[in-house]
Amino acid sequence: MDEQTLSEAIRLDSPPVLRPASIVGYSIKMWGPFPVLIEGPPGNVVNGMVYEVQKKAHENSLAYWEKNGYRCTSCSIKSGAGGEQISGKTFMWSGDPNDWGLSAGIFDLEAWKRKRSASK
Repeated sequence: MDEQTLSEAIRLDSPPVLRPASIVGYSIKMWGPFPVLIEGPPGNVVNGMVYEVQKKAHENSLAYWEKNGYRCTSCSIKSGAGGEQISGKTFMWSGDPNDWGLSAGIFDLEAWKRKRSASK
């Protein structure tokens, strides 16, 4: 969801084009300051952003960036206000969703950006 983090992860020269999107049948837990996607409950909607990876090298870089704690999986994405369904991939928590290191919570993108800016 964060353009700057995505740009760093796949080494883009210009800002990525992100579009609002959602996936169904997943939920979010927090792993420290990081949101993690877990399966279920059925029908639950998680809102976020979708990015169309342009190069295999970018896909590989993103997989390397997300290697710790996540696994790549296929999903159906509802893209934009029109609700177009597209096939895509997402990174899900690779461990036990009941792991003690995960907690309930929501990810606040603007708070994340402020904290990141303050630490630079």
